[in-house]
Amino acid sequence: MKSDNTENYQILLVDKGNKVVDGKTHYKDFIHVLIDDHAKAFTLAMDILRQVEGQQFRDKKEPVHFNLTGTLEEEED
Repeated sequence: MKSDNTENYQILLVDKGNKVVDGKTHYKDFIHVLIDDHAKAFTLAMDILRQVEGQQFRDKKEPVHFNLTGTLEEEED
């Protein structure tokens, strides 16, 4: 669900991509998640698992979804 107070809202669709268009391969997008604090990483992983678990009995045609917040930054060389 899109939040009205963000200008950088995007959706990452898992299991989409790897298409050939005009003879060229287009690969999936990639997001590298960096969490400095191990306890926060574990908490985030558990939050994601709980959200997926809470959605497991829904209509199987509905995708599993959850939100993550943070900042998207260019990778430094």
